[in-house]
Amino acid sequence: MRLGGFYAWVTRRIAALPLAPAALLGVTMAASAALSAVFSNDVVCLSMAPVLADACLRRRLDPVPFLLGLACAANIGSAATLIGNPQNMLIGEVLSLSFAGYLGYAFVPVSVGLVFLAARGGGPRRRRAPDDEPAPALEQDARPRGLGAAHPLHRAFRREPRARPDGPLSEPVPLFASAFVLSNVVSNVPAVMLLLPAATQPFSGPMLALVSTLAGNLLIVGSIANIIVVDAARRRGIAISWLRHARTGVPVTVTTLAVTAAWFWLQG
Repeated sequence: MRLGGFYAWVTRRIAALPLAPAALLGVTMAASAALSAVFSNDVVCLSMAPVLADACLRRRLDPVPFLLGLACAANIGSAATLIGNPQNMLIGEVLSLSFAGYLGYAFVPVSVGLVFLAARGGGPRRRRAPDDEPAPALEQDARPRGLGAAHPLHRAFRREPRARPDGPLSEPVPLFASAFVLSNVVSNVPAVMLLLPAATQPFSGPMLALVSTLAGNLLIVGSIANIIVVDAARRRGIAISWLRHARTGVPVTVTTLAVTAAWFWLQG
């Protein structure tokens, strides 16, 4: 779908809508979340970020709010299903989770997170640029990147999980905290691989999936999707600093994780 131009087509159609910047941002985030829930957030960001950045520049819009909205919405949307991102796929496969059962756990935190993100997005500003500033040419290079990491990741996914020990880490609070911290230290997929042996409780799989995914919005390095978007911006001369990302990522992460914690407490 990426190489066939589907994501680029969707992004261009959205960017061409005759909407005010705030409404356009909302549609962009909704599309990013919906696509990520079905087709994986990393692929969605890899395909949409370059086209979205170019489209914003052509419309004289500040691309940073749109790119941050794309990444955050992709992470939140991907938490909705067991096929939304690599760590959820791994958790669902290893723990044999029910697709519908997991969706029941994820629906409320994901919905609240998307509403909060949309409300926080506000009104993106138009860029102050001369009318005769040349519009950027759309990038034609569709060559897949990052294939070097695919082989070791695939090998890691094929490993049989070790026996699951019962211990302090399998309790709700330690597992929640560990998933949050490790996701922003080693990224969410390695964090899940490390913590899966401790997922011994009935709620552990859904909680681990939600926390590791939603925690990825905190810092740029918390999610591969964030890194992909920041790199796509950099290639077009658009700087997204850690501080600029954190101004959106930190409140979104705190809110979504607080909702997740309250939701699991009510479920328990």
